[in-house]
Amino acid sequence: LHGQSRILDICKKEKATDYINPIGGINLYERSYFNVAGIKIHFIRTKNVEYRQRNNTKFVPNLSIIDILMSNQIFEIKELLKQYELI
Repeated sequence: LHGQSRILDICKKEKATDYINPIGGINLYERSYFNVAGIKIHFIRTKNVEYRQRNNTKFVPNLSIIDILMSNQIFEIKELLKQYELI
């Protein structure tokens, strides 16, 4: 199996009721395909947030999670991880 058929198969085997995919997959997966199988598909979109970065005077957006982990305290990271929305 490939693509959304493979994802749906995994969801069924794991008895999932919801599947969350990064926002980049919004054009790859069809909600109706998942709905027919009784699985809700959501896409996660991070909010535009600025955080402390090392050695940068100007904020550089869209870096890896590693940048956040290396530049921030645990309590700050926990708050940043809450900055998303499901669509």
